Order: sequence, then structure tokens, then C-alpha cells
Amino acid sequence: MKQQWFVALAAICLLGCSSVSKADLQIDVRKGVAGVIPLILCGVEDWNTEMTEVVKNDLASCGFFEIIPFESSSASKRDLLMGRGLDAWNARKGSRLAVCHVSSEGSRWVATVRFFDVCSKRFLGEVLVKGSQENPRLFAHKLSNSVYKKLTGEDGYFHTKLFYTCQYGPATNKIRRIAQIDIDGANCRILTPVQQEALIPKSTKTGNKVTYIIKNKNSGKYRIHVLDMATKALSVLPDEGCLISPQFSPSGNEIIYAKISPKGESSLAIYNPSSGSTRPFSVYTGGQAFQVSPSYSPDGRMVVFSAQLSESTRPKIYVKPASGGSPVCISRGQGSYFCPVWSPDGRWIACIKKSKGNFYLCVMTPSGDQERAISQAFLLDQPTWAPNSRWVACSFQTGRYKPFHIMMAHISGRFMRTLNTSLGGVAHEGNHPSWCGELQD
Repeated sequence: MKQQWFVALAAICLLGCSSVSKADLQIDVRKGVAGVIPLILCGVEDWNTEMTEVVKNDLASCGFFEIIPFESSSASKRDLLMGRGLDAWNARKGSRLAVCHVSSEGSRWVATVRFFDVCSKRFLGEVLVKGSQENPRLFAHKLSNSVYKKLTGEDGYFHTKLFYTCQYGPATNKIRRIAQIDIDGANCRILTPVQQEALIPKSTKTGNKVTYIIKNKNSGKYRIHVLDMATKALSVLPDEGCLISPQFSPSGNEIIYAKISPKGESSLAIYNPSSGSTRPFSVYTGGQAFQVSPSYSPDGRMVVFSAQLSESTRPKIYVKPASGGSPVCISRGQGSYFCPVWSPDGRWIACIKKSKGNFYLCVMTPSGDQERAISQAFLLDQPTWAPNSRWVACSFQTGRYKPFHIMMAHISGRFMRTLNTSLGGVAHEGNHPSWCGELQD
């Protein structure tokens, strides 16, 4: 016998327009949803309690929605599913109703989400969501995605994960390990042993492999390790130098990284795990070796990186063809630019900018146009894009010697949230995030 639940969500869209202006950073907020959507949830008590809380938390935490207590209606849930009995919301101008019918079919859940304009009673369309009953949390995230996309126009991201550096212990002797966590803070797991100082993970876009660096306590040099998440096989790049800032190519077949000279300067190289060969990328990046952070464009044709080409200049952002050629500087503002990373859709580059003693999380086009800040903190590091190219995560500090946390900022600059990183109910610092793609069920 099929089990069935009905969930109705009425959203009152109170969207306004706003702009932010800071002359030094030339902020120009990208157009998009500019207001908070009050969201009424009805019939959730008939559904799985844990899954219901996941959906509520997803939609509330992103900043776009304010969860409002449901006001009783004389209409049955089945009437709402068919778009009947909407008169109770007539006074709510601009409201939207999303009705979700979830059924159990074999080992899978199937949900049909139907959307209505409450005032006009107009049917706005429906979305089908499927998922394995073995992973109810993932199914709940996918259901959240369907509501998020319909009401904001953006692809959902609630089903994704982050790799990051887990830090704990005293400031003078911190333990650093690689961890993975759902973006709602659930299912944290540690991936590296406590004996190793592992940090700055970078994953493939699907999350099937992750690179990170480990510091040799005797020599002080860093080596790049590669972990296969499925087989747990671990490999080490053969280069014997001090290696940092690894990043996978879009195909996952190559790894670009920075090599530090004894003087602290760095240059880039590309490693092919299949052939075991390494080739120079033929670019000198100067100082600030840890902030070079090379990143491929989504099609793999270009590489963006930070470089300080002389001691008299500040670090700037450059792009260069992956096949070779001359680098082109795209950053034009005052200040120092670090840690550039290309968005999955290829339209944006996120980076960290230091200007007049302040750190900013900035985005710009690949040509360097439309530069703007979307967040600011005492210290920011290692930005990473969500798969939908609309959110950027990075690590931040609120003051000197303060703990590191992971921030998620919307590209508009209007919405931000902090990821709670904990294991077994015990909180720890989160640093160096790397966002990986969709989870499969």
C-alpha cells in the first residue's frame, strides 16, 4: 500500500529592489531576487518529521525565505493540491502556493510539487522529484531544491557537500585534518589521521577525488596527496619539492599546482596521474605562494591564478591559456588580489581582495569587468563556488587569534550564512572549504 503525504507551502513574495555602493570596490550588485519571501508551510505534520525539519532548515537558512506559522484553512490538503480553496490567502498580495504530494513507490519516493498564484488561482507548473528511501535526507534536500528554484529562479544547492580543513586544539599546537560535511552541517566525517597535518582540500567537481597538502614536520615542506573517495586509495605527487595549491582540471585527469622555491617564490606545474608525467606551466608567480591558487575555467581551456610579478607590485589576477601563451592581467582595482576561482558556469571569477587593510570577498567577470564585493571580514581565505554558480563559500576570521569559520555568501551580496562545523556534538573550526557537486542516490 502506498504511503502518501501532502505538504502545502504558500509563499508571499515581498520583493524589493536595493543596491549597494562602495566607490573603492565598484560594487554593482547583480540583478536577482532582492527580498525575503515569507513562506507558509502547511500539512508538514503529516510527513516524515526528520525530513520536514530538513526542508524547513534548508529554506530558512539560505536567507531567501522567512518561515511563517501556518494559518488554518477550511480547505483540505487534497483541495489545495488541486488548487481549490485558496480564498483564505486572497488578502496576501503576491502570494504563491506550492503543494507537494509525496508517495512511496517500491524503494523510492516520488514527489509532485505543484505551484499556484494564490490571488489569480493560476496554475504555475509542477516539478517531479525522485529519490531513494535509503537516503531520506538527500530526498528532502532535493525537495527543498524544487521549491527554491521555482521561487527564486536559481538551481538548488542543498544536496551538495563541502570538503574543508577541520581545526581544533590550542592556537600554538592546532591539529588540522581534512573533513567532509553536508552544507546544512550534517554528516561530518574526518578523512585523514590525527598524526598528519593536512589542510587546504580541493575536490573534483563531483567530489569523487580530493587533493590536499600535508606538512612534513621535519623538513617543513608540503607534499600533495590525492584521496579516492570510493576506493580510499591514497597517492602522492612524485615531485620532491615543496608543493601547494593543487587544483583538479574539469575532467579530473590533471592537477595543476604551485611549487615553492627555497626563496619562497613559486611557479606552476601540471601533473597527469595516469601517465605520471609533470610539465611546467611556464609562469613565474612571485611571492605569496599560498595565495596563488590556480583554477581552471569550466571548459579547461584557461587557467586563472594570482601572481606578484615583481617586488614593487602587488599580487594581481591573471588568466592564461592552459595550452600555453602569455598571461593577461584582469584585475584593475587598487589592492592585492588572491585565491581566484572560476565559477562552474564560466561567467564569474571569485577572489579575495585586500584593500586599505580590509579583506573582501569579490566577484568579477573573466575579463575583469563588474568587480564587486559581496562580503567583508577581518580575514578571508580560499573561496569556492557552489555548483549553481550563485553562492560562494570561504573561510573567515572576525579578529586576530579568533577561530576560523566557513561563510556562504550569495553572489548578490544580500544573503550570508555561517556553516556550523561539529562532530559528535563538539564544535570545531572550519577552514579552507572546497565545494563539490551533486550527490547521487
